[in-house]
Parts: sequence; structure tokens; C-alpha cells
Amino acid sequence: MTERNLKTVTLQGKIQTVKKQKGMQIFQNITLVFLAFLWIGYGYALFCGNNHNISSYSLSILFFSILNCNVLFTKEKAANNVLNILAKTEGVLFFVSTIFNIIQLIIK
Repeated sequence: MTERNLKTVTLQGKIQTVKKQKGMQIFQNITLVFLAFLWIGYGYALFCGNNHNISSYSLSILFFSILNCNVLFTKEKAANNVLNILAKTEGVLFFVSTIFNIIQLIIK
């Protein structure tokens, strides 16, 4: 009887873990796609020279990059190849923009 209850509890714990992982995976996919749109908006604001939007996009990009840092900056892979390539590209863009901002601060 106790073995059966233990197996049931263990199985329920595994099911909850799988559901939590799927939820995190969906959240990660949505934020990776949203981060791509933020980069597009940042580029457009940079092109138009709108300083307020550049600042807002920079903070949003920083926030979403921190949320996805394990996929952007490590060898961990995203859900599929398209999102994996998108994540690595966004990681490189983040690194380049950070270096550019540091150089810009040093020059000023």
C-alpha cells in the first residue's frame, strides 16, 4: 500500500515538473521572439535618431536579455533550430551593442 502511494506521489511530482518545464519553454520562446521585435524597434529608433525611444528600447532589451541569458550566452539550445539561431544572433547583437556603448562612453 505504501509503495503504491509512493509511486503515485512520485508520478505526480514528475508530471508537475514536466508541466512547469513546458511552461518555461513557452515563455522562453515568446520572449525570444519579442526580443527580436525589440531589436528591430531599436534599429529603427537609432535610424530615426529618436533618443527617448533608443533609451527605452535599450532598457527593454537589457531586461529580456537577462531573462534569456542561459540561451543567449551559453551553449544551451532553444526549442528548435530557428529559435536557436535567433537566440545566438540576439546574443551577438547584445554583446556588440554593449561594446559600442562602452566605447561611446569612453570617447565622450
